Amino acid sequence: MQAEIGYTLDKNFRGKGYAAEALTKIIDYLMNDLNKHRIVALGPTNSDSIRLVERLGFRKEAHFIKSLFFHGEWVDDLIYAILANEWKNSNYGIGVRQESRPQSPTFHTLSCYMAI
Repeated sequence: MQAEIGYTLDKNFRGKGYAAEALTKIIDYLMNDLNKHRIVALGPTNSDSIRLVERLGFRKEAHFIKSLFFHGEWVDDLIYAILANEWKNSNYGIGVRQESRPQSPTFHTLSCYMAI
């Protein structure tokens, strides 16, 4: 069984570690509580998002050229994924690292979706 995740974050809160923290908790929940075998992250090319999923251990599985009509233009679409054993053996798969940072923004600044 697998799950698909996606996310957006308000521009005012980017670059502060909130998306990494939220995704880590969501992925831990999917892998450890729901026993998912694989998680897929989809989306158009967004360099910040790509760096985030790569940092969390996801690998690129597909790159579709000009396959998604997004904001009035055709853009590339990327698929990243991680397996349960890869997550559990990663530095992130053993729980969120607590760092000193400002209090997390209110929930409405982070939109996540999961397809289970």
